[in-house]
Amino acid sequence: MQFIDEAYWPLRGDRAKVEVLATSDEDDGSGRKRPEPMFWCYEYGKGRVFGCIPGHYIWTFDDPYMRILLLRGMAWAAGESPYRFDGLVLAGAPLGE
Repeated sequence: MQFIDEAYWPLRGDRAKVEVLATSDEDDGSGRKRPEPMFWCYEYGKGRVFGCIPGHYIWTFDDPYMRILLLRGMAWAAGESPYRFDGLVLAGAPLGE
């Protein structure tokens, strides 16, 4: 899967404490590429966090794959079934030509 979006925010802190769900090969400042977390989740006690870097352009939210990632991540963080919002994935999405 590929998104055209900004990925300017590197994850700070201990990566071992989060479960990385997806990465993107990003320039590490020296011209070399290294995988940076783009989507991750974290549990702390009864709390849940779903983190997402992409989403800086409006067209990103038109992509059904992005929508399903966001909606399922939000449902998981809320302690709901990850499929709860699947009916919204295609609502208003521009499909085809």
